Amino acid sequence: MILTELQPRRIGQLLAAYTRRMAPTSPTTWQLIGQLSTVGMSFVFALVLGFGGGYWLDGLLATKPWLSFLGFFLGLAAGILNVYRVMQLANKK
Repeated sequence: MILTELQPRRIGQLLAAYTRRMAPTSPTTWQLIGQLSTVGMSFVFALVLGFGGGYWLDGLLATKPWLSFLGFFLGLAAGILNVYRVMQLANKK
C-alpha cells in the first residue's frame, strides 16, 4: 500500500493508532539522547583541536612533525576521556 494512494483521513487514523501505542518519553530520556548524540562530534573536535594546536606549535618552534603527533595523541586521549565521562553519566541515569 502506497501512502499517496491513501485518503488523508485514513493516514490520520493510521498515525493516531501508531502514536497511541508508543510509550511516552520522559524529559530525562530526551536529555540523555541529546548528550549521547554529541559524543561523536566532541570526539572529533578534541582530535582536531589537539592536532591543530600541535601543528601550530610545530610551525612556531620548527619541530615538524613531532608536536603534531603529540597534539593528535593528546586530542585522542581527551576524546576518549570525554566519551568515557558521558557514558558513565548515561549509565547513572
